[in-house]
Amino acid sequence: MPSRNATPTPITPPRVPIIDPRTGLIDRAWYMFFLSLFTTATEFIDSNIGSNAESLIASFDAELQALTQNVQTKPQLTDSTAELQDLSRVVKTQPLPPDLSEELESLGQAFATQPARLDLTAELQNLAQTVATLPQPVDTTPELVKQIEFAQLQNLCLGLLSQVAELQKQIDGLQSQPNATTNTFYGPVAYVEDFVGTGSQTVFTLTSIPIGINAIQVYINGVYQEKNTYTLVDATLTFSEAPPYTASIEVLYV
Repeated sequence: MPSRNATPTPITPPRVPIIDPRTGLIDRAWYMFFLSLFTTATEFIDSNIGSNAESLIASFDAELQALTQNVQTKPQLTDSTAELQDLSRVVKTQPLPPDLSEELESLGQAFATQPARLDLTAELQNLAQTVATLPQPVDTTPELVKQIEFAQLQNLCLGLLSQVAELQKQIDGLQSQPNATTNTFYGPVAYVEDFVGTGSQTVFTLTSIPIGINAIQVYINGVYQEKNTYTLVDATLTFSEAPPYTASIEVLYV
């Protein structure tokens, strides 16, 4: 760094100004000076580094051409921006994995404190020999089958006897009912009752109590009615829908 007390060397101003005041352009003397300086520098460059520069430029051109061919032969890169964005959203929405370091450490300590596994090879061999020496079981399959078949047959016979007894009770009850016309007691009696529909009435009362729902037949205007269209409780017959107005209702039962 120059000293602050140093005296600068005076530079003599040029005798000829760079710009010609008459033309407003560079003075001819200055132009010739710059031209000679440019010529001297060009000759120096051509004589010293001109050939090297040309070879260097040629090598650069060759490298650029090779690089261009290599790039052209490479497959085109696909735009995976959308896929990366989707993957980023999926990763952000995933819950963080739990930290299982403490659980794994405690599990390792538990295993470390466990006693060594016992060698039960000899005990298993002794057990196999004992099983091999046991007598073979007797095949009792035919006897068991016979016992099961007999028990099933016995249950079937008992069921039939129970049904016969129930049927006998029903027959005895029928024989004890009076006849609708003679009021005498003899066997089952068939009843026939007629009603007329009002269009709103659904409940009709019979004069006697039928044996059951299967011992009754109902006809409306001569058309047989299914069992699911009415119910029977004692002597009360109830239709799910009221028979039509002035409809002929005929009830047969025993």
